[in-house]
Amino acid sequence: MKKYFLSLTMFLLLFLLLPTSVEAIENEKSDGETNRFHVVSVDGDTKGYDFYDTCTKDEFTGISWKRKSRSTASTSETGLFGSQLSGDALEIYEGLSSVDIGSVHNGISMTLPLTSADEAQSVFDVYDELYPAALYAYARDRHDLFYVWWSINKIGIKGSYNSSRITLTFYYEVSPYYTDDLQADADERIDALVQACTGYNRKTKLEYYHDWIIDNNYYDTPTSQIEEEDDPEAVYYAHTAVGCLLKGKGVCESYSKLLKLFCLRENIPCLLITSDTHAWNYVKMEDGNWYMVDCTWDDPVGGSDIYYTYFLVS
Repeated sequence: MKKYFLSLTMFLLLFLLLPTSVEAIENEKSDGETNRFHVVSVDGDTKGYDFYDTCTKDEFTGISWKRKSRSTASTSETGLFGSQLSGDALEIYEGLSSVDIGSVHNGISMTLPLTSADEAQSVFDVYDELYPAALYAYARDRHDLFYVWWSINKIGIKGSYNSSRITLTFYYEVSPYYTDDLQADADERIDALVQACTGYNRKTKLEYYHDWIIDNNYYDTPTSQIEEEDDPEAVYYAHTAVGCLLKGKGVCESYSKLLKLFCLRENIPCLLITSDTHAWNYVKMEDGNWYMVDCTWDDPVGGSDIYYTYFLVS
């Protein structure tokens, strides 16, 4: 979308009409560098902003190796995509990670100093380039209960400025099926399962979570064969950890996302691996090596047994 500067007259008028939510964010900003990001409520309305841009799904495909913000760091130490980021992209990622996900609040805002109003567009362009990398990494690392809705006009960056500062709002749309109640139910279930593993070593914990996922779920074959537009709610549950955590069914993506969610809680490095047709995990054990775990393939279709054919395979 074309970006442009308004004339001085229009700029002054727009600045007076800026949304109160942005002004409130600026007023809450601390003097130090800590807590510089604040949660904001964002909708599709861009009125009152001097310029804005949106990101489409295609811009996020393969982001981890296309963006200049990728550092020499590897996910292999932490299992987090955020470890591939550096500089300002990492700062945005950390800002996204520092606030609670919510069904209403789905953006963060920050204010940066300017030496003049002419600098605003260049600052905006820099962060506009970095945001897709930060959001992609954040969505991959915080994939447990929500979809980032890759819809045009619902993911992007907005900017408002004067001669001495620019306020940037980074926004994204959470799946409409995500709710605060859903998060609370999930947290309660996860807390209980993690508590049951207190005191065990890493292998025993992984086996417990592997067995729980398989014993309490079945593969959702019908949903795996439909397109998202046919039943978006069913697809949402089947492709997030919610399905296997609370609904008793899901596809491979749900199985593997839930295992990674448990590993995150246990500080066990865990990678979510995806191909065009499947998803599974790699986990790092105490010996420093990575091992494959595939809960989906260890769950016999139509059977009650638990297999270990794909549990900690070197």
